[in-house]
Amino acid sequence: MKGVIVKRDAFTLVELLVTIGIVAVLLGLALVGVQQAREAARRVSCMNNQRQLGLAVLNYESSHRSLPPAASLVTMNNLGPWAAIGDQLELGGIIRSLDRVNVIVGGPSFPPECSPVPLVLRCPSANPAGCSYRINVGSNPTVTYSHSGVGGGDGPFVNQTAIRLSEISDGLSMTAMIGERISGTGFPGDSAIYYLGAFDPTPSDEDVLAMLRGSFFPSNGCWHAGHQWYAAGLIHSWYTHFDAPNSAMDGVLEGVASANFPSALGSVSARANHLGVVGITFCDGRTEYVSESIDLQVWRSYGNRAGGR
Repeated sequence: MKGVIVKRDAFTLVELLVTIGIVAVLLGLALVGVQQAREAARRVSCMNNQRQLGLAVLNYESSHRSLPPAASLVTMNNLGPWAAIGDQLELGGIIRSLDRVNVIVGGPSFPPECSPVPLVLRCPSANPAGCSYRINVGSNPTVTYSHSGVGGGDGPFVNQTAIRLSEISDGLSMTAMIGERISGTGFPGDSAIYYLGAFDPTPSDEDVLAMLRGSFFPSNGCWHAGHQWYAAGLIHSWYTHFDAPNSAMDGVLEGVASANFPSALGSVSARANHLGVVGITFCDGRTEYVSESIDLQVWRSYGNRAGGR
C-alpha cells in the first residue's frame, strides 16, 4: 500500500512561537521609531517656541532701545521678563491685570488670569504645569536672585536694569539670551530649587555651592521651580551659565536679597527633557540645541555679555 500524505491544517508550536517573536521584535522597532518621530516633532515645536520668544524680546528692544530688565523696574511687584514683553507675546491684558497687584512668590498657585501657562512658554516635552524657558542672567552665580535689590550677574538681563545691545560686547551671536529649564514639582530630584538661608561673609562661589550641595541641603525649603511664569527670579524665570547644561545638580539659592544683603548666590542650570541637549536662543535671535557635553568654559562664555573673548 502506498504511503498516505497527511495534510496539516495548523502551525506547530515552534512555528507559532517563532512567528510571535518576529512580530514582537517588529512592533518594538516600530514603537521606537514612533517615539523618536514624536520627540523630533516636539524638539521642532520647542525650537519654534524659543524662536518666537527671541523675536518678541528683539521687538521689545526695537521699541525701547534696550532689552527688558530681568525684573520689573517697579519694585512693588515681582513681574519678570515674560511679563515685560507681554504685549509682544499678545499677553498684554493678563499682564496689565497683574501689574495692579503685588505678585506673591514661593508657591505653585496662580492668579486666576495666569492659568494655564501660555503655550509659547511650554516645551512639549516638559511638565505642562510650569514655564519651560528662562532668561540668561549670567555666568557667575553671584546675582540678586529675586526682584529685590538692583544689579545682578554678567548676562544680557540684569535685575531692574535695562541693558542695550551695544553693551553686549562679546557679540550677539555668541551670547545666550534664553535657555530651557524644566519646571519641577517641589520634590528632591525633580528639578528642585533649594533655598538655604544666608552665609555672610561668603567664601568663593565654588566653595559655597559645594557647601550647599553637601550635608546642608535640602534644609530650608524646596521651591516649585518655574510654576509662576510671570514672576522674576531664579526660582521662576532666570537661569545661569555657571553649571553645565543638563547638570545633575539641583538648583540652589543662598542668601536673602535685601537692603542689608543686596546680592545672593544662586545656580540654576539650563535643563531639558531632550536627550543630551538643551535649547538655547542667542541674542541675535538664532536658536540651536547645545550638547550637554559642551566644554564648561565655552558654556560659561555664552552666559557672559562682556567677558572679553
